[in-house]
Amino acid sequence: MIEFDVTTGRILVYPAKEYLDDLTDRTRGLAKEQYRKAVAEGALMIFVRDKTKRVLRSYVFPPARRVKNRADF
Repeated sequence: MIEFDVTTGRILVYPAKEYLDDLTDRTRGLAKEQYRKAVAEGALMIFVRDKTKRVLRSYVFPPARRVKNRADF
């Protein structure tokens, strides 16, 4: 799991299961479902944490479409 901490500017990486299990009851279920869907689609899931504002948001980025190299045209 990738987490960007806006307070420190650090990018952290954690094992997905442990990260998701450590979330609050309120967010754990939804985050696990989003993660399962992201993995199935080949998407990238990132969490952004702001410790000052006490906010944790998740973002899912779908896989990029494959673009042909100019040499392939």
